[in-house]
Amino acid sequence: MRGSAVFVNLFLTWIMLLPFYLFPVAETANETTRRSGSSSPQKKLLDRLINNYGANSLRPVWNLTETVTVQLRFLPTQLIYFNERQQEVSVTAMMAQRWRDEFITWDEEAEGVEVLSVDLKQLWIPDITLYENVDREFLRFKDIPGLVYSNGSVEWYTPMITTTTCRVRVRYFPFDTQECNITFGSWSHDSSDINLTFQAGEEGSQQVFLQNGVWELARVDKLRYEKDFLCCDHPFSLIVYTLYFQRSSTFYVNTILTPCILLSFMNLLVFWLPPDAGEKISLGMTNLLALILFQQLVAENMPPLGDEFPILGTYFAAMIGIGCIAVTGTVVVLRIFYKGCDGPPPKLFRRLLKKNFVRRSLHRHPGYNTSRRHKVHSRTILDKLEKSIRVHYANGSEVTDLEPQSEVVDGVQGSASQSKASLRPTRDLHSIMSELRKSEERALETEKREMVEQEWKDLAAIVDLVLFFILLLATIFTLIFVLVTYSMYTKESARKLNMTDEV
Repeated sequence: MRGSAVFVNLFLTWIMLLPFYLFPVAETANETTRRSGSSSPQKKLLDRLINNYGANSLRPVWNLTETVTVQLRFLPTQLIYFNERQQEVSVTAMMAQRWRDEFITWDEEAEGVEVLSVDLKQLWIPDITLYENVDREFLRFKDIPGLVYSNGSVEWYTPMITTTTCRVRVRYFPFDTQECNITFGSWSHDSSDINLTFQAGEEGSQQVFLQNGVWELARVDKLRYEKDFLCCDHPFSLIVYTLYFQRSSTFYVNTILTPCILLSFMNLLVFWLPPDAGEKISLGMTNLLALILFQQLVAENMPPLGDEFPILGTYFAAMIGIGCIAVTGTVVVLRIFYKGCDGPPPKLFRRLLKKNFVRRSLHRHPGYNTSRRHKVHSRTILDKLEKSIRVHYANGSEVTDLEPQSEVVDGVQGSASQSKASLRPTRDLHSIMSELRKSEERALETEKREMVEQEWKDLAAIVDLVLFFILLLATIFTLIFVLVTYSMYTKESARKLNMTDEV
């Protein structure tokens, strides 16, 4: 009896709990049916189209002789980097491709669906390849579904990153404009299979580029052409987008070009510094090292091209050469300036020093002529003094000559009237005149040596002056050449960029 009672209780409990298990399940099933029913038209249509699509490696045409036309749009949006030494450029862009797929069409009115969002991995997509690619992943697309319309038109909009080679032309750095080609084309289908064209209209030529302050996208040209390859019977259709990147030169003008011009003229100040100042060579070497430093800064950013050399680099090389000449000329000037103890200058240079235009150029007092007049004046004073002494003693009958004389008659000394007292003034005057003569000779030797030293110094000043004018003309000529070349290139580049795009 007890077992029967337990069985009856369990049966009643099961009967009571059965509705709670049955009604939630029924409600969940109804919810699932309701949800699947609301999305079933698109899902059923997509499932049916994908199941009937077949292999996605075949071109989507029923007639194999027909050509698939692919419209391409490439809009650069931002420059990631421009590696000038490696000659690589990386750009982000918005890319769009349009083509017609005959394998995925439906009746819009019957199905009630106008467009489907489809994962393009399940469909055929054109094998568009970037020819100048240097990235391992070639074209880096974001995995975005495409839009498929009822007539089979497929539109695929996706952002992308391209890393391509770009031939850098550094001749007109830092006022240069670089032309980078980005070529798209099918890798395995020639023009008989895929006809690649670019998208026309405003949508295909809109400007969405974000300027980065260093490079400005001045212009974008697009060109379609066909190229023959030895592997295939038919040519391949290619589309080339040419990006014109114009460099912002303000930074380089303020930090490199202007200091270089100032340093090039500071090279000339070496010849205005007096040789005895002791800083001529130091100033020249400092300017020369500064120019070499600026030249290295430019060379670090330039690719090592053998067929093209920047004009700015030529200007640096010319200024470094002028700096070397200035330092060498300074050494020569100092050697001439301190060469007075080695003898007088050659006669040719001495005659040159006597020219009036040389004297005017030197802007100094005529020391050579002053010394010569001083010599003549000193000798005249001594001659007059000697003559006056002779006259004085002759009138007093005391002496007729300043030289000591003795009269010997028959081996006997002269008259006794000439006493020792009368000979003493004569000997004193003779000693005085002798010392004066010696002092005059020493003064003449000193003045002669000073004249020789002054002639060498004048010659050094002439060499300084000649080198200054020669290097000044060379500096101005080089600077004018650089500025005129840059000006002509800037005008030509502006005219070219303002031309109408030609396809």
